[in-house]
Amino acid sequence: MSIINNLNKTYMNILSEKNELKRLEEIQKLGLSNNNPKYDKIVDLVKVIFNVPIVLVSIIEKDLQWFASCVGVSINSTPRSQSFCTYTIKNDNIMEIPDARKDERFKENPLVTRDPHIVFYAGKPIYSNGHKLGTLCIIDTIPRKLTEKQRNILEVMAEYITTDIKLNTILKEAQEQNKVLSKNLEFKNKMMAMIHQDIVNCLSPSISLLNIIDNQDDKIKMIFDSTMKAYEYAKDIVDIFKMNLDQYVIEKKSIKIKNIINKVIKNKRIEFGHKTYYNLRIVCDKMKIVRVLDNLINNSLDFIDQKTGKVIINVDRDPENIIFSVTDNGVGIPENKIDNLFGLFNKNINVKKGRYSTGIGLYSCKKIIEAHNGTIYYDRNYKKGTRFVFKLPFTQMSK
Repeated sequence: MSIINNLNKTYMNILSEKNELKRLEEIQKLGLSNNNPKYDKIVDLVKVIFNVPIVLVSIIEKDLQWFASCVGVSINSTPRSQSFCTYTIKNDNIMEIPDARKDERFKENPLVTRDPHIVFYAGKPIYSNGHKLGTLCIIDTIPRKLTEKQRNILEVMAEYITTDIKLNTILKEAQEQNKVLSKNLEFKNKMMAMIHQDIVNCLSPSISLLNIIDNQDDKIKMIFDSTMKAYEYAKDIVDIFKMNLDQYVIEKKSIKIKNIINKVIKNKRIEFGHKTYYNLRIVCDKMKIVRVLDNLINNSLDFIDQKTGKVIINVDRDPENIIFSVTDNGVGIPENKIDNLFGLFNKNINVKKGRYSTGIGLYSCKKIIEAHNGTIYYDRNYKKGTRFVFKLPFTQMSK
């Protein structure tokens, strides 16, 4: 029996070593760095939510633990032998240590006995392709115990980072392959399947969990809005490839313009111009036109001053078209960037530091409007900010 046990132990050790090598290869392949403005915002938010002095996004390499983002510590790495997170990535669940001074594994750890004097620790693994890269962890210098709600929030935040890594990986692959395979049908089909499975389905559980948590909390609402934005980006990509495969469905119905406008005006800095055509009916796919307006509005909100900025939606008409416009008083777009505004994966606009950009939003807008037999363009003549205009046919059914 002891021989069998030893053989089993040897086999498990070999399997574990192989998994560790694959995990380290995944880290190298991703090319992660410690300069991540998005993660900096997340750790700052987590610090406030949990009221802890230290928050880390750790990456566990062979002999080193380094921080893709951190707040509350002056160092950017530690030896792996001292890492709490090394233990966390052995399992899938949150590892919580109420008081490390009483834990046999950690009570002699230099990070406990000396600066930063870790007492409380809780960490949740972050992943890429099934491999645990490291953790999102919170640390305090006093004993603590997480509530069930706090555990849910930590799960969601770690899932957000995992999803962001997955989304960035897929987008990088898409951009590289699109250069040489953009007209290859097999590539497009693979992209469709990959995006459906790896992004949209991945984000859905996070959104469901966030809906369960108290969305009246501004901090949770911020996380929810960010996750929803990533979800919408993923759906945009899916739509793009459906369009190229002639699988894109436009479900047109007659609807009042005010029903579209009311769906998108959710911010006090957004104004609706004159209401002359507010009750006119238009034949369109409501949710896709809402997505176009949301995209244009979000672009404007990212470029206007937080105090004095203004975004205005207007609706007009000519004999043949209903004309929508989204106007802001922001910084505008440089002349040399305008010609390729609606290009796929175009990232030529200088977005604010830390703002997430895929380079697919305006391309998706153009495809949606064209699928309605309409046109969309940037108004070069408007010099007080930015104005985007799209026209939809004013059909007999609309009238």
